[in-house]
Amino acid sequence: MKRAWLFLAMCSLAAAADVDFTRDVHPILAEHCFACHGGDKRSGGLSLRDCGEALKGGRSGPVILPGRSADSLILKRVSATMSPMPPVGPRLNATEIATIRNWIDGGARETAQGPEARTPWIATLELHKPEIPPGTSQHPVDRFVNAYLHGHHLAIQPAVSDRLFARRAYLDIWGLLPSPDQLAAFVNRPDAAKRAHLVETLLGNSRNYAEHWISFWNDLLRNDEGVNYAGTRKSITPWLYQALSGNMPYDRFVSKLLDPAQRGDPDGFLLGVNWRGDINASQTPLMQAAQNSAQVFSWRQS
Repeated sequence: MKRAWLFLAMCSLAAAADVDFTRDVHPILAEHCFACHGGDKRSGGLSLRDCGEALKGGRSGPVILPGRSADSLILKRVSATMSPMPPVGPRLNATEIATIRNWIDGGARETAQGPEARTPWIATLELHKPEIPPGTSQHPVDRFVNAYLHGHHLAIQPAVSDRLFARRAYLDIWGLLPSPDQLAAFVNRPDAAKRAHLVETLLGNSRNYAEHWISFWNDLLRNDEGVNYAGTRKSITPWLYQALSGNMPYDRFVSKLLDPAQRGDPDGFLLGVNWRGDINASQTPLMQAAQNSAQVFSWRQS
């Protein structure tokens, strides 16, 4: 039995190594994929016109991982039951899918006797919940602030006046100053917890909060309404406004932007960061996406 399985495994490896891109894989891609990914038409920035273009991938990253067909996006999409590729026309049959799978597992070689393709670099997103610093304050944010001040040998400043606190809270959350009546009502309110109540009240107005903060996120995410600097940029304004007004958790917010896998997700962010076009090796769409994403979502302690 062991010898039989070994024989089958060796046959499978031989089949994978004998696949030739031009002879075996290219005709399949030409028949099923060139309508959207044929070179002149690069849906999502992906061209499958030749082996080099296919290995380069699209705006969302590589679609072929040499030696790892199970992890390759192209195999996942042509084999998918939901949102399969191609979206129209005949699907790939089992034999065609097996051919592409064997080609990838055999190293995604340009020719059957050629060297294995290089494994592309892929940025991984790892989110970790930070450990809350020790302290006597009940709110975790206060503990982080106190730990930062202590670590940088900075003194904790005394609390500002009620009048100044109210102005800052209104400007930070709504982008508007309080009216004279609102300011007077807050200052004259005899309540020890009135500052916390004011913040909760301002945050509770989802419309004012979203209309203020969407301007900052538009700048960070390079989301320009109706402007095409390069390629086919897509606005994510409706999604972004809904995410802010609906108080979407931050981990989901980041995940949706960097991995827009579901219908209605903001795939325009990954298109939008390509604002300079494909200029040179340091300004490819993938490099621009990595640079902008790192600048927006990563942080470090100095």
